[in-house]
Amino acid sequence: MFDMHFHSIASDWKNSNEEIVNYAFSKNLQFIALTDHDVISWDNFKNEAKEKWINSCYSTEISARDLKNKKSLHLTCYSRSFWKNIRDILENTVEKKKLLIIKQVEKLKNSGFKIDLNEFLNYFLSMWKKLETLNRYNIWQYIFLTPENRILAQKISWKIDINPQSFFEIFLKEAWEQYSKYWLKYWIDVPEYEPNIEICWVLARTNNAIISIAHPNLSFKKEWLEYFKSIYPYYVENWINWIEINSIASKEWIETIYKFREKYGIIITAWSDNHSIWEIDNKHSDLWDLNPLLNQNERLLILKNFQKKLGN
Repeated sequence: MFDMHFHSIASDWKNSNEEIVNYAFSKNLQFIALTDHDVISWDNFKNEAKEKWINSCYSTEISARDLKNKKSLHLTCYSRSFWKNIRDILENTVEKKKLLIIKQVEKLKNSGFKIDLNEFLNYFLSMWKKLETLNRYNIWQYIFLTPENRILAQKISWKIDINPQSFFEIFLKEAWEQYSKYWLKYWIDVPEYEPNIEICWVLARTNNAIISIAHPNLSFKKEWLEYFKSIYPYYVENWINWIEINSIASKEWIETIYKFREKYGIIITAWSDNHSIWEIDNKHSDLWDLNPLLNQNERLLILKNFQKKLGN
């Protein structure tokens, strides 16, 4: 029936607009919203969807920062039109992320990994990926193309079975305490570049937009549900009063979101977070694969409230 959160070639190099729209048409979807990371969906996507009798809107997934609780968040944002102010914020985020990538590649190269910045960038250009959408996740994808880099990663981590995912966790992600010795050596410290949630709400309000906390059961997986319950009132105070039900959210998470709806009057969005219509994993579902615990009436209500807010 609908999907409010999925990605295209602007987030990775997997799904073109045409492929997504055709797939959505084959699934008989009524409404789709393309939420690429820090990139507002294009006019041609809406037009292609309209040609297949599928409604859409302008949308994006904002990389945001909760400064009070020292937490990075993803916020899906939807509007009938976005003003220049939100586009400027997103462009600044993209530019700062590009700087982070450049510095990270330089540090890994100086630490002995075989990686050349120009070759790294050209590789992703050859895959039809936009350079402004690169992130640290892409670095490990490239690193592990070279056998010497895999051997070095095994040697310095003392892990015979190290793989791209574990390499990302240990060396490039916000490392956990047990990985601090690697984090201090290989991590790149850059100034905060994500807009804080107060700014995000101002952007949403001035653009008459919906702004929703994306995949809370994954974003707060480390702290888990009780922590999220304790800080959620702060988000309500800052008018982040929409929240997603993840396609793999547990019954406990969904029941909590329903209680928030009753207590705070929040509105719910739903998603698949699909990154490839050919590849499904334990975090990203197939397009239109909403949470099976959502019954038909609940799905209809979600879509009705969403379209009412946008004036569709």
